[in-house]
Amino acid sequence: MKKMKVLYLVAVFAVSALLLSSINAQTIPEEARRHMARGQAAVEMAKSTEEYAPAIKEFEQAVKLAPNWPDPYYNLAILQEKTGKLKEAVESLKQYLRLAPDAPDAAKIQEHIYKLEYKAEQVLTVPEIIDVLVSDFAYSEEWEYSSIAGTDIDYCRGNWGETSFQREGVDTVRAFLAVGNNHDSAGGYLGHFQNFQTLKVTGPVLRYITTTDVWDLPEYAGGVVTEYEVEIVSKRLIKVNRKALRSIVGSDFQKGARFSCTFRKK
Repeated sequence: MKKMKVLYLVAVFAVSALLLSSINAQTIPEEARRHMARGQAAVEMAKSTEEYAPAIKEFEQAVKLAPNWPDPYYNLAILQEKTGKLKEAVESLKQYLRLAPDAPDAAKIQEHIYKLEYKAEQVLTVPEIIDVLVSDFAYSEEWEYSSIAGTDIDYCRGNWGETSFQREGVDTVRAFLAVGNNHDSAGGYLGHFQNFQTLKVTGPVLRYITTTDVWDLPEYAGGVVTEYEVEIVSKRLIKVNRKALRSIVGSDFQKGARFSCTFRKK
């Protein structure tokens, strides 16, 4: 599927070049053409959206060298949309239409701009994402819990507040890190401890690792290690995925086990 998407992009670039060939009567710097070709080559080599970065840089350079050439704006917009940079894609397409108002695909491009503008409006900013994270969604009665397999809620949110967050900075939150007990050499209980970590929020998906049941007894050494993925889909919908990276004797959450659930605001 990824290969087909790349082939589609290559085809779009080829068609756009043909459509715009008659529009670009001015002389285009050869260096700009070189960066355009390099960008197209980078797209052909890309196997995923994460590998579009080099192509984006090449098209941006072409824009810098030939700011009145529509083609690189169009190609840049395609990749910006594919990589989730919707606002940037809108601006690139607007530049394309400004420079090529009579292009055969002008009407369709304008319609697509309207769609992208709407989608961009739905994308949450980092402060908005943090607002949702600190809403106590896993424990508040304002949120409803559900899972496809009917999994108990504690299998997703954890027993020690693993999916509970506190605001810590402009783009950071305080999250659970580890919990456990200490014992003396004879196995006597010395006390309980709980540690936290600071996580930087850069987008709607927050990934982190927690450790529970950390005891200094040999049979429990290392504790239960869990990977969490919390996705803020919208202000009213959150998805939580949990995977066991390590388990201990007697744990009902064995290594490799996965649980998924959603929290929806009432």
